[in-house]
Amino acid sequence: MLRVKDAKKSLHFYRDILGMNLSKTIDLPQYKFSLNFLTHAPADSDPMNVFEPVIELTHNHGTEDDEAFKYHNGNDTD
Repeated sequence: MLRVKDAKKSLHFYRDILGMNLSKTIDLPQYKFSLNFLTHAPADSDPMNVFEPVIELTHNHGTEDDEAFKYHNGNDTD
């Protein structure tokens, strides 16, 4: 699972540049996040039943408009 700040930009990268297929999207507006599952398997494949690697992009709604928002990279001490 990868958290992404801007879902549109991230989907563009994984689909249009890396050639992956968006196989499933789960929107949960009541919890203010969405999940996007991408794989190199055919686009209509169920991401839970493929033998290809699957990337899950988690997008917290509203972060794409917040200039000060950033995710902790796991290495910084602050």
